[in-house]
Amino acid sequence: MLEWVFAVNVFLVLYTYLGYGLVLFLLNKLYPAKSLTSVVDYPAVTLLVAAYNEEDWIEQKIENCLALDYPRDKLHLLLVTDGSTDLTTQKPKVF
Repeated sequence: MLEWVFAVNVFLVLYTYLGYGLVLFLLNKLYPAKSLTSVVDYPAVTLLVAAYNEEDWIEQKIENCLALDYPRDKLHLLLVTDGSTDLTTQKPKVF
């Protein structure tokens, strides 16, 4: 009985480190992933940015979000701040 338990445990450890990667490799060869660049109609997405006292960094964050490789008309940016004690709400002049 102990030999059986040992063998199962060895199999699980080997599968975790080697088998899972091998299974994924074989599945990828059998069923290649479709390219996402073939998407014609991108869905609308909203980026929610929660900011609290981020006066020094908010402009960089907005610029970074707007630099994403996604159609501008489908990308919505929502900035939320709650009780900031600095100029986070007045600082962004990126738009």
